[in-house]
Amino acid sequence: MMDASKELQVLHVDFLKQDNAVSHHTWEFQTSTPVFRRGQVFHLRLVLNQPLQSYHQLKLEFSTGHSGCHQFPQCHPGQVPTKCENWKPHP
Repeated sequence: MMDASKELQVLHVDFLKQDNAVSHHTWEFQTSTPVFRRGQVFHLRLVLNQPLQSYHQLKLEFSTGHSGCHQFPQCHPGQVPTKCENWKPHP
């Protein structure tokens, strides 16, 4: 079992609303939440409690709409699955 002090924890999620609004052409929308267009690339920044290491598992859950349709992309540092080929750390 992994020591709880070593567990990877997300401290903050930044959806980079202004940057994504430009690339998704949604900058004029009057909303406090980001708006993403289906099929378009978007960026986000995760602040973690420690550097991401090859033994960590990073699982992200996304939901859209009122019904909450979920997708569970899972990426492992150092291994790039096909569905996550464009995932990379942001400087």
